[in-house]
Amino acid sequence: MTDILSQITKIIKEIVGDNNTNVFTTKSATYDTFPVHSTHNQIVIRPLSQLISLPMQTKRHIFSDAYQDQKKYHNPDAPVRKILDVATKLVTSKYGKQRSMRWRDQMYDLMNQIVRIEGIKGLFSGSRPILEIKESSRENDFEIDEELFFIFYNYKFKIGIRSLKFGEPAELLDNWEISEEYAILFSTLKEVYNNQFYKKAQQISDLFIWSDAAIDSFQESFIKHTLSHAINSVEPRKNYRGVIVLLGSITENNDSLLPKPSSFERLCLQRAIGRVRIIYSPSKVYVKSDIMKSKALTLERLEETDFFENLEVRLIDILGEHTNILSPNVSEIIHESTQHLVDKSSFSLISNTWNATWHESLEIDGEHIMS
Repeated sequence: MTDILSQITKIIKEIVGDNNTNVFTTKSATYDTFPVHSTHNQIVIRPLSQLISLPMQTKRHIFSDAYQDQKKYHNPDAPVRKILDVATKLVTSKYGKQRSMRWRDQMYDLMNQIVRIEGIKGLFSGSRPILEIKESSRENDFEIDEELFFIFYNYKFKIGIRSLKFGEPAELLDNWEISEEYAILFSTLKEVYNNQFYKKAQQISDLFIWSDAAIDSFQESFIKHTLSHAINSVEPRKNYRGVIVLLGSITENNDSLLPKPSSFERLCLQRAIGRVRIIYSPSKVYVKSDIMKSKALTLERLEETDFFENLEVRLIDILGEHTNILSPNVSEIIHESTQHLVDKSSFSLISNTWNATWHESLEIDGEHIMS
């Protein structure tokens, strides 16, 4: 497996071609055994077995302030306090000190978690933003009227309005007419939003690899196709993401001697969220027969052969009791390249994983994730 991981690391470096992204493989499951630089994205290639500890390791990394190159005043806590210091005064003036302090404590925990997981952008446009824009289009002059709300936990206050022409680009916090009582709050929000340090969001991508054969035995372009999808198509905007990549061989006689994941590796598959993509790489037998008939190889064409029958047997062989990750909305793709065709058919299965950075739980067998 070590050689496979090294080969995949080399291929991904070619795909990324980015000096701002570090790509490497590691035998360690923990982040503290390699340097984490806040100015570089990182793609870490790991064996599938390390997926078992991903939530714990991600939590440790996110909620640790031990970034070696991070100064105290650049702590993710700083922008949260800056916004809350101003907002709490407004809540106090409207609801009293006792209620405002209770609100501050609740908002501090929520905002701090958002910043550490999604970056500062998460406060403004993430899954639980503190701002909301409502719009209503005018019928006659092709303009959109928008209202800007600041969300005070369970409360919403309208702090500004603006009008935009259809198709006119506008930054999130540009061109607003702000109510006087919210001017200081809006100025603080804009200062935080435009701060270039806060806008830098390091991304750590963990790719968990399992393969039943050497990389050289698969069609070269198919491997590149699979890894490109894993890097570029699976939650590409998340700061922390884990991606499962399974590479499987398909044989006509359903060879029982082909490797299978260990029971421990299958346990790791419980981390799969289920937004699965499968890429099919038919052997030269399927492809060349269609070329001779001048027909494109499609899913419909493959269904006329024994390809999917053999695939189903192999998927059950590999996934065991975890075939439930193959939800009805599985995305299916045929790798269409005719270059470097091989004698065996194969497939790749790509899935994003749960890494403890959102509220729904995929804890295994009653485990408790602690940060």
